[in-house]
Amino acid sequence: MTMFGSAIATMRGPEFLKFYATSAVAVIATAWLFARRWDQTRRMPTPEVPESPDPYRIAYLRGGANEVIRLVVFNLCRKGFLKTTGGRTRRGGHKKISQSFHPPPIKDLDQLEKVVFGMATNPIAVGELFKHERRAIVEAYTDHHLRDLSERSLLRPARHLQWSQAIRIGALGLLTGLAAYKIVVALQNGHYNIGLLLLMLAAALPLTWWAGSATRITDCGRRYHDALKSAFNDTNTKMRQASQDAASKLGLLYVALNGTSLLKSTEYKNVHNMFDKARKNDFTFADCGSCGDFVFDFSGGGSSWTSCAGSSISCGSGCGGGGGGGCGGCGGG
Repeated sequence: MTMFGSAIATMRGPEFLKFYATSAVAVIATAWLFARRWDQTRRMPTPEVPESPDPYRIAYLRGGANEVIRLVVFNLCRKGFLKTTGGRTRRGGHKKISQSFHPPPIKDLDQLEKVVFGMATNPIAVGELFKHERRAIVEAYTDHHLRDLSERSLLRPARHLQWSQAIRIGALGLLTGLAAYKIVVALQNGHYNIGLLLLMLAAALPLTWWAGSATRITDCGRRYHDALKSAFNDTNTKMRQASQDAASKLGLLYVALNGTSLLKSTEYKNVHNMFDKARKNDFTFADCGSCGDFVFDFSGGGSSWTSCAGSSISCGSGCGGGGGGGCGGCGGG
């Protein structure tokens, strides 16, 4: 037994609890600092808002490939290429999408829209769009968004998120191992008053998980999104109406900025209901992988962002359809 292990084993209960509480605070603070120290964009100026931003790029900034999938499905539904069908979700929306009986010519669709349209040749559960194979195809068509946003320092590099994830897992292991070791020693010595230590462990683990969750979007990216919303805020009423106009790019931009949750009072409420679990991802920020640990609503009253960082630590197949965080809600219906 090492000297450290011997000191822990012989430490009296009250002293160990103080030691453990101090250690937990130090570990949580360290995980929090490491999760945020790599963001070097705080002093960068906020990028200028373009006159006509790309809705799909904004959706990618908000929630990665998953958010782009939702926006593409909405856009194809409002243009008459897709329709909702199949059984009903708990909120009354359809669970599947399929191609319309007489869709418009596909020549006006971009490549990504054609790909998603082709996936619905036969009725398909919307959750299937988020599973690994189909999601990987979508990611291939959105890779240029990832490159552009990363080059502009609006998204964090995947390696930073991976390092933060490794540090967080190490912190969890340290706190769990320390408590487990003391519990085993106590039980071997016939001491069973371990309830308070278990409560401290139960409190420390989720706090450590939260503190160590790195945001996929940088401080600069957050300010850029805020600037976009502010720039178009005066036209929100017009944009809400435009979201139901199949020919309006402004309406698509409105949903890209604010998420599909805004469709619940429109004729496209079925699209909204298909993604009911994804509404929590309206400004996803957690580390979705990152399969989405903590997912908060940043579109009105939330508190954080999510991470499905492009291809960062990953959402893989778990992020998907049935709403999993995988991406804590990154998924679909």
